[in-house]
Amino acid sequence: MEINKKILDDVAKAGANGTVDVLLKLFGITVTVEATKVEEVLLTKGIEMIKSSRKYPLVLNAQLLSGVEVPSELALILSHEHALALVGLLNRRAIGSIEILSDIERSALKEIFNIMSNLYVTSLSKYTSLDFTVGVPNLITVGRLVSILEKNTLGKVFIFTTKLSIFNNIIETRLYMVFS
Repeated sequence: MEINKKILDDVAKAGANGTVDVLLKLFGITVTVEATKVEEVLLTKGIEMIKSSRKYPLVLNAQLLSGVEVPSELALILSHEHALALVGLLNRRAIGSIEILSDIERSALKEIFNIMSNLYVTSLSKYTSLDFTVGVPNLITVGRLVSILEKNTLGKVFIFTTKLSIFNNIIETRLYMVFS
């Protein structure tokens, strides 16, 4: 599977803009994309980047499913602070008003992950003519994600970093598409 830089840039733009559109439709709030970046790294480097992401401890993970027998994973990684802020902002609550995620707030984050990841994956399918779908998301630790990825260290990772502005607050997310 060969995916060039232009395709990745197009996927990043479509995924970020799709996220903005969906958040407006679902929550009625104006969201802007402050920045979007994509990079491709070898799986071994991607694993090291994930291990060193101490400030991004919240991991939402799902299998990336396709008709091709390639083990693939998706992970949305964001800081605990940004996760709390995102849930608060989407519920029109003040930043800092949520200190611990409740079950319903964790479910809301899983749904946001599901929406965001599907937007990026659908864009990737469109630009590559490959059929991908996203499995059921789970909230896991960085350590668990690393143990899943270290089963096979041959492959590559596409990292989509997106900074969204919601009510003038920046929320940074990193979506890892892993192909091993």
